[in-house]
Amino acid sequence: MAALECGLDRSSSGKTQAAFEPDLRKTFNRGYTGYYLYGQDDSPGAIDSPKMVGEAVGTVVEVEPRTFVMESTATLHRGDGIAFYSASGRLQGTVINQVQSHRRGLRVTPNSLSGIRPGTAIYRNHDHAYLTDIMKSLPVRTIGVRFALGETADGFSLTVEDSDGCTASVVMPMDKTVARKPKQAEDTARAQIAKTGNSIFHAEEVTISWSGSYFLPYSALNALRRLALDALIKARAARRPVLTSVVVKNAVPYTDAKLTYRGNVLNDKARAFYQRHGATQIEPAAESGLDMRQRIIMTTRYCLKRQLGWCPLEANVIHIEEPLSLVDEEGHYYHLSFRCTEWPHQCGMDIVY
Repeated sequence: MAALECGLDRSSSGKTQAAFEPDLRKTFNRGYTGYYLYGQDDSPGAIDSPKMVGEAVGTVVEVEPRTFVMESTATLHRGDGIAFYSASGRLQGTVINQVQSHRRGLRVTPNSLSGIRPGTAIYRNHDHAYLTDIMKSLPVRTIGVRFALGETADGFSLTVEDSDGCTASVVMPMDKTVARKPKQAEDTARAQIAKTGNSIFHAEEVTISWSGSYFLPYSALNALRRLALDALIKARAARRPVLTSVVVKNAVPYTDAKLTYRGNVLNDKARAFYQRHGATQIEPAAESGLDMRQRIIMTTRYCLKRQLGWCPLEANVIHIEEPLSLVDEEGHYYHLSFRCTEWPHQCGMDIVY
């Protein structure tokens, strides 16, 4: 409702139905963060491990020869993957072979007990049952429709209206046979009309309006529904808006007459575009093979010094020697330049090649 009040509407028709309940905790992640949306205290770094730790499911209270007991209210299954930090702080994992209820929570038989000790926090990073449901699920987008079965002078009519307001009606001349069991006849008519099968529609409502209760054979009900939905598809196609647009070139001055590699100009068309808008000096993009030594390759509000408790603007901070660098797997060094200003101004970090 709020979206409609703002002048917004759906970009497509229908609703998607899935056989599982989406859960962000079960997707690969290193933890979630507001990325300073709510202030400076919510640091987005996950420095303990680059792997997915998973959702917290309990804490170990006993370790036995082949099992461990943990306090937990979670529902675990055989085949679930669990993760935990060892005494040295290294992330380890194993697979659950068996789960039993226990007076203190759950007794778990893992594939390996190595690294598990009392007090260990257990996380689930692979929910076997949940992922199996996803693999079996085929999400389907369908459009809700309302049917109205009516009566004509020499037969019956069926009107259908979809959630976008498109309507279609069909009539079928046929003899009217009074139903011996009126309620059963109406229930049958509603149920049969509502069977939209593998079409792009799903029935939300079926109403019946006639002077008496009539018996309609399945074949007649199916034909009415099929003809009505075919007519609705044509009505939707006729109503579908055709979007047209015309690109009008202009020469509005760009904000800068000099573009560095950050302008990401990699081809002639991009260069011509900026020249048309007043750029007089254009440096090619980094992907062109430009020598990037001593250049900033990333600017971020994330700051390693703040993450590690070394921010010079904080009280009682450990002083460290600079400059600091990052080193990748191939031995390349990336120097760190820090913008240490009062929050929320340009506090952050630049990575220099």
